[in-house]
Amino acid sequence: PLAPKGCQPSCCLSTTVLPTSGSALEHFFDVHQGKNTLAGKDAPGTMPATSLEICMQECVRRGYGGFVAWRKSAYFKSRSVVACRRAMVNDHEAVTYLNMMPPKEGDEFEIHVEMNTLPGRDAYHMSSSDLDACKRECRTRGDGAFVVVRSVAFFKSQSLLDCREGLVDDPEACTYLNLAPKVRRLGFEALSCSGWGGGRELSKHEFSKLCNELLDSRGIQCS
Repeated sequence: PLAPKGCQPSCCLSTTVLPTSGSALEHFFDVHQGKNTLAGKDAPGTMPATSLEICMQECVRRGYGGFVAWRKSAYFKSRSVVACRRAMVNDHEAVTYLNMMPPKEGDEFEIHVEMNTLPGRDAYHMSSSDLDACKRECRTRGDGAFVVVRSVAFFKSQSLLDCREGLVDDPEACTYLNLAPKVRRLGFEALSCSGWGGGRELSKHEFSKLCNELLDSRGIQCS
């Protein structure tokens, strides 16, 4: 895979989990020594970096993309982990900790503030005044995401993986990635036509389609 923007390949190859501290959270953070990200764009609530475990707990509790330890203080970043990774720059005084915690059970959308995806490639649009209605529409349509810009929700029919890879900075936008856009619908279709209750077996194409959407829902790209 390509190195994130602003990050050298050697940095990514040497990325490790936090030094052993006895915390289970350490396995859910990627550490980038000598890297800063989104400098000056800090969420409220800077705290001392004397206990990395407490900083990690706070980062996960707030649902932030990461934090930066710089000169004995922890600066939290409310942007998504994708935005934090892309914005990393060299800074010998800083260490960036990226929050790789999987979504909580029941979370059906991954939110990327100040980011757009696949701009101009819209399948449908509606008012964003009711976000719950937008989410329902996205699930019903089986779209990979929708983007809210200036009170309008623009729906993307591309896969989750394509929508995630298409993320770009946009201060006026907020992207909602559908974590399981087509899996439920395809799963029901598979059950209805298979031996579990239907009268025929899945075709090779239908099976491949279902597998690809399952992989997309987990953000996995086959080599």
